[in-house]
This record gives sequence, C-alpha cells and structure tokens, in this order.
Amino acid sequence: MSDNGHKFRYWVELRDLRDGSLRTLPLHSVIHVHIPTKKREEQRPGRECLQLEDGSSPLEAPTFEELVAQLAVKYPDHLYERRLRRERDFQAEHAMDELARLIARAAVEKWMREETEGK
Repeated sequence: MSDNGHKFRYWVELRDLRDGSLRTLPLHSVIHVHIPTKKREEQRPGRECLQLEDGSSPLEAPTFEELVAQLAVKYPDHLYERRLRRERDFQAEHAMDELARLIARAAVEKWMREETEGK
C-alpha cells in the first residue's frame, strides 16, 4: 500500500490482555482474479479486498470497516487490544524504482530498434 509515492507495510498488533502476549498479523491488499477455465466462459471482474493473515484462517473483507468488525468478533475488546501499525517499506520502494527503470529502458530500446529498422 502506498501514500504519496511511498510504500508502506501494514499490520495489526494484537495484545492479549490476560497475559500481555503480543502477536502481529500482516495486512495486505489483495485482488482475486477469475481465470476462465471453460471455452466461451467470460472473464469476471477482479474482486478487491483486505486480507489479514491470522494463522491458518486469514480474515478477509472488502472494506476496512468490515475487517475491523470481524476482528472485534474474533478478538473481543474485553480480552484483546488491537492496533493498526505501519512502517515505510524502503525495500519495496527500491524494487519498484528498479522495475520502472527496466521497463523504461526496454521501451527506449524497442523504439530505437523500430526507428533503425524503419530507415
């Protein structure tokens, strides 16, 4: 997820109020893509959602509010403290910059080849 061109990692910090233990649940933005498997089957639009990794049964919701509601049911307020955390992901920013450079270089090289072959 990004903000002003910066990339961030998000997670939910979950503190058990009974013993003080702390868990971190990674949060991702996901798009489910339908891949047609039969002839003449139409491509269905992608479905965007938020996915919170919680062991073997991740929580998934189309909106942040719905995800919060699911968390409140699974981890009730009287037993857990829940906090949304984020930090800037410099490694992801660097990877995206490198990918943009590779794409730009390939586009320029293709354009130069086409210009040379056309003359």
